[in-house]
Amino acid sequence: MPVQIHLAINHVPVLGIIFSLFLFAYGLLRNQKEIKLVALLAYLLCSLFIFPTYLSGEKAEDLVEKLHGVSEKTIEKHEDLA
Repeated sequence: MPVQIHLAINHVPVLGIIFSLFLFAYGLLRNQKEIKLVALLAYLLCSLFIFPTYLSGEKAEDLVEKLHGVSEKTIEKHEDLA
């Protein structure tokens, strides 16, 4: 289950923050307070996914590293990049 949770939520912080930045830039260009507020709320929402993503990643690592064909070196590289 931790593997599925990790896979389901791990892109939310990364892609959501990028989306929020573009949305905020659009709000700045249009000078619309509401768009900037929505962008900041989206940024906050994305930040709430960081901790569960990290925790599920640790548990997923424990399960995946026991699978045949999975390299510990690859897992460590992924963890370092994250």
